[in-house]
Amino acid sequence: MRDKSRTPDTALIVNPNSCSGLTGKNWDELYEKMEKIFGNGIKVAFSKRSGNGTTLARDMLRKGFDRSLPSEVTGQ
Repeated sequence: MRDKSRTPDTALIVNPNSCSGLTGKNWDELYEKMEKIFGNGIKVAFSKRSGNGTTLARDMLRKGFDRSLPSEVTGQ
């Protein structure tokens, strides 16, 4: 059983400009869908420039997240 006091297990690395900007424009709807799949308490980090997503993913894994999903997965 998972320790609820621990860091959430899923981090979403989001490029709000992916999918021609649709990820950012539709973020609230996309986040609701992700919560249904992964549960409450998912951590979201928005990338700000090229290559930043890789750095964010590494940071999240170091912090103890079990999964780190790029926005290309969430933005479709």
